[in-house]
Amino acid sequence: MREIRDICNSIKTWEMGSVLSPFMWKTQYSSNIEVISKEENEVRVYVFNTPVGSIKFVEEYLPQTFSWAYTEHFVKTMKI
Repeated sequence: MREIRDICNSIKTWEMGSVLSPFMWKTQYSSNIEVISKEENEVRVYVFNTPVGSIKFVEEYLPQTFSWAYTEHFVKTMKI
């Protein structure tokens, strides 16, 4: 099962326009935004560093549903 997911993940990393690519877009951020992603033990962590601060979200892989679920959201609290 893990091999299939690894193959799908490698296909997703191909550039837009590739004949076999299932995704027809490429995410691109402005030059002053740094995106750091790390995947380990079926947990993904994304950190976005911007000129005004950083935000982070965490996802966990659910093998029963072949999907990813948020375990930590970007927005932690709402301040007015």
